[in-house]
Amino acid sequence: MSPSVIPTLVAQSSHLEDRNLSPILTGIQGVRKASAMIAACIDSARTRGAAARRAMTARESPCGET
Repeated sequence: MSPSVIPTLVAQSSHLEDRNLSPILTGIQGVRKASAMIAACIDSARTRGAAARRAMTARESPCGET
C-alpha cells in the first residue's frame, strides 16, 4: 500500500465512524489480516515442502548427491 493511500483511508475511516459504519471497516480490516495470515501459512508450507523434497531426494540418491 502506498503512503499516499493512508490519509485517504484515515479520512474514509472517520467518515464511516460518523455514519456509524465502523463495524464494516473493522470487518474489512479483519478480512485483510486473515488473508495475510493465510498467505503466510501457504508460503511457509511451500517452503517446508520444498525443503522436505530436497532432503528426500538427497537420501534417495545412490551417490549421495542431489
